[in-house]
Amino acid sequence: MTAEDCLIGIDCGLTVTKAIVFDTGGRELGIGRRETAQIKPGPRRVERDMLGLWADVCGALREALAGIDAGRVRAVCVTGHGDGVYLLDGADRPLGTAILSLDTRAAANITG
Repeated sequence: MTAEDCLIGIDCGLTVTKAIVFDTGGRELGIGRRETAQIKPGPRRVERDMLGLWADVCGALREALAGIDAGRVRAVCVTGHGDGVYLLDGADRPLGTAILSLDTRAAANITG
């Protein structure tokens, strides 16, 4: 890598999705963030719109990369809030909303 190269970190948290661009020396070049909504369709249910999450990631990336040549990016690292269920079909499209780790709808099934 050269001094002109960039690295991107993306964090899809429970409430905020963030993207940060660094140079290879660790200097922050840009940051973007989007509030990320949780859906609570009923008691003990916590879900997320997967297409909405993707839009949040894209928006945070656009903001973080403002004024930076995207051709300089050499690596992207993505992390998330924790366990959850994000189901896709055979064409990598969401099968529905994601079920987040805060969701406890199945607790009675495992605790008896």
